[in-house]
Amino acid sequence: MSPIRVLIVEDNEDTRAIIEITLKAFGWEAIAVEDGRQALEVLSKDTFSAAIVDWMLPGMSGLEITKWIRKNIKEDYLPVLILSARGELKDRVKGLEMGADDYLVKPFQHPELRARLNALLRVSELMKELKSVNVLLKTAEEENIKKARQLLAMQVVGSVAHNINQSLTALSFQCHLLAKSLPSNNTEGASAVTAIKEECDKMTHFVQSLLNIDVESVEPYIAGVTTIKID
Repeated sequence: MSPIRVLIVEDNEDTRAIIEITLKAFGWEAIAVEDGRQALEVLSKDTFSAAIVDWMLPGMSGLEITKWIRKNIKEDYLPVLILSARGELKDRVKGLEMGADDYLVKPFQHPELRARLNALLRVSELMKELKSVNVLLKTAEEENIKKARQLLAMQVVGSVAHNINQSLTALSFQCHLLAKSLPSNNTEGASAVTAIKEECDKMTHFVQSLLNIDVESVEPYIAGVTTIKID
């Protein structure tokens, strides 16, 4: 499992230091910054397991940072815990509505901070597992669609090839009878029969190629249309 790395965005130096020391005591890695500009700079270059963001910051507020995170960090979900001295229900609701995953009112106890972060990390891990499962399901679905297309194509081709082969067999037999019935001096007729038999042979080869097609092997045709490649 990857080491736990937590970003701390807190403008109060004492609070920032206390949180950093506390997280390191948990055995986690803590990276602390003091404002939104520094937070975005770090987030643009690095990855974290979770972020602790103070609401009231100089310049860019914690809610604006959270909104930026939700808009720009797509690869792996980053849980956000908002810290604030604003403990009214409307403030908690606003923080969660802006994209925060949890809300902790100052002053807080270290055990509660750890418990809330652990809960967010569990959710984050579950989301990663869900993402992996979705990738596997998508791959399996694509493979099943490919197999279904191949089966359908082979069923259609098999039916078409059977009917064409029957017609070619009958045509070849008629050519054989016609060739036998022609006078020996009718070279023009014999040439015509030979040409027909050659075309029958070409069609027979084409039918055999149909039986070996790969529906995933396509080639450009016209106007952006592609056709299945037949050797």
